[in-house]
Amino acid sequence: MKFLSGLSILLCFSSVLVLHHVQAQNSTESSLLNETTTTTLPAKNITGVALEKQRADIKNKRGLGKSTHYYNYFCPFTTTTTSAPSTTTTTTTSAPSTTTTSPSTTTPSTTTSIPTTTTPSTTTSIPTMKTTAESVQKLQAAPEALTLRAKNEPLGLGPVVRISPGEVRPAVFKSRGGRKYYAFKGIPYASPTTNFQRFKEPSPVSPWDGVLNATNYGPSCIQYNILTSSVEGSEDCLTINFFTPKLQASRARKSKLFPVMVFFHQGAFMFGTSSDFEEKYMMDEDVVLVTVNYRLGAFGFLNTEGDSEALGNMGLKDQVLSLKFIREEIANFGGNPNSITIFGESAGASSVHYHLLSDLSKGLFNRAISMSGTALSPWAFTRSPRKMAKKLAAYLNCPTMDMNELFSCLQGHDARVIAEKTKDLYVWNTDPITPFAPSVEVEDSLSSFITQSPYNLMRNGRINNAAPWMLGVVEDVCLLDAWSVLLEPTLLQDLSQDWHRIAPVTFMYKETALEPDAVSNQIKAYYFGTKDVGNETASNLTNLYSDRYFNHGIRSSALMHVQTNEAIPVYLYMFSYRGTQSHTKYADISDILGVSEGDELQYLFNTNRFSETALNSTDEDISKKFVKLWVSFAKEGKPTAVWGDQEWTRVTPAQVKGDEALKYYSLNEKCGFIDEPFSARMNFWDNLPLNENNNELFGTINERGQSGEDDGFFSSFITS
Repeated sequence: MKFLSGLSILLCFSSVLVLHHVQAQNSTESSLLNETTTTTLPAKNITGVALEKQRADIKNKRGLGKSTHYYNYFCPFTTTTTSAPSTTTTTTTSAPSTTTTSPSTTTPSTTTSIPTTTTPSTTTSIPTMKTTAESVQKLQAAPEALTLRAKNEPLGLGPVVRISPGEVRPAVFKSRGGRKYYAFKGIPYASPTTNFQRFKEPSPVSPWDGVLNATNYGPSCIQYNILTSSVEGSEDCLTINFFTPKLQASRARKSKLFPVMVFFHQGAFMFGTSSDFEEKYMMDEDVVLVTVNYRLGAFGFLNTEGDSEALGNMGLKDQVLSLKFIREEIANFGGNPNSITIFGESAGASSVHYHLLSDLSKGLFNRAISMSGTALSPWAFTRSPRKMAKKLAAYLNCPTMDMNELFSCLQGHDARVIAEKTKDLYVWNTDPITPFAPSVEVEDSLSSFITQSPYNLMRNGRINNAAPWMLGVVEDVCLLDAWSVLLEPTLLQDLSQDWHRIAPVTFMYKETALEPDAVSNQIKAYYFGTKDVGNETASNLTNLYSDRYFNHGIRSSALMHVQTNEAIPVYLYMFSYRGTQSHTKYADISDILGVSEGDELQYLFNTNRFSETALNSTDEDISKKFVKLWVSFAKEGKPTAVWGDQEWTRVTPAQVKGDEALKYYSLNEKCGFIDEPFSARMNFWDNLPLNENNNELFGTINERGQSGEDDGFFSSFITS
């Protein structure tokens, strides 16, 4: 339990900051937003000792209950919510401010201050026809929005900028290198997806009156946080954040515009929020960074397979709408609409791959980066979405035979109850890891995101966005997944003694193997031989998790893209730098050295995941190189020699055919190409008797029929 408690503290670190400072933040935010000139704010004095005390307090108070297998790529990092009985709003008239990027020309405008108390747990919908900046401010007043990270305090307010829906005012910050930049947070890009809009595709945001003070993040999308055993966020959550070192007064000056990088967060399509990734490292570069909220869990991915209005992939359609919003408005934030790179980690990385395949995303971006995840990752695609919809409905006492009745019942339920019931869908700890994820939609829907499985889309040449693609993985990507089992006696005993029932669920071949027992035998023999699953075979278990969850899907995706279209530049990398800070250090397994999933994000973003301990000189050098490398790809469509002295080469047709060794560019203190380090293991997975990529079984819905009946497997695992 020591490991699980440490991991829980680690993953919810941002919550600690919120709980301890929310009152002070409320007061500071309200006074800041009533100012019209740049005002210097006092820095918060948060010491390392204080932070450790906060962690200890949370650890002592949080009851973890039943042992839970915490997956690193869930990493919600969402803030723990508190609620007040009421919300107060005050409207003030500000001093004159400009509606362009130049602060010297003034015109009167009305601003709405953010309330100093938090909203109740229920959400208030913004009017669908006409909304006001004040009503948006109420949305932003949720506890998730009240944190300004301790490491990067605002300098004051920036000039008002006009975009299509209305006017917005940013806060001003300084980057790591001391460069001033503007942060526009919590801007709505879609109308509320509440009430009768639940489970439906998003629609564009309605205009607002007055000036929206875009200085707070919007609430996270509603989700069940397995780490805190609580429901967090709001249904009304579709907001976007822009960070830019410059503002653009004229759309005509496109030659001066910066490339744009749009980040989709991780969280297994079940958790996470855009506010977890602080921007100040990237603001040293000539780039505009955008982060996006999208619907999660059942709210984002419920699919009844054509028998109701729940068509699936709403979360991905949210991302599509956000990309349309970005292309339309990005010039106002100094960004080039013709130079947009989408990138993400884990579920965000898989989202990026889906956009490469979808007709809906065509023409909305120019380059793509997938960090640890693709659409071929087994957790990134649901083959039986109707079964999961019926399972959730049963837990909520909704009809399960008629899909229209099921849909109406779920649409009428309280959102927090739906989110809370998500936990009942995990049948062995947190497996299956993605109860709701992208899935195939009906053929005749004009707004379908995908109508075939990702594998079939690629096999049939349906790569609809021929953008340069860089993808890769961290060296020991599932280190924490393995050790969360090894250090929990109950889980280890379960896996060892009940391998043939648990392995098909955990490693996700229950629905794709014609003979799951035979596959289980092959996997155990290959990875463990005659040895038991335990500390002696820890690296073997890490390899098994890593290969199944990430390595094989990433490799297969890269090869299939090149095989489908040799003209598409595809680049592979492996992040192998182990720095001062790591998830293993704060999960009480610091003696287990390796590079775990998510470790690389601390070098791109000031995530505050670990502590306030500064990066050492080597870490900071790696961070600066990492940022420059990603930005270079956004600018040029290929990774340049800003990290290492070798020219990156693309995946070649000869490598696809097996005539040459597949190469990964190793990102470490010493960079360079390495031969694929796990090629033999990948060949093992290539040759396993799995039908998950078989068109006859798992192509379109029309090809395979509907998958609504429960075979009893799920209920056989559920315990009281």
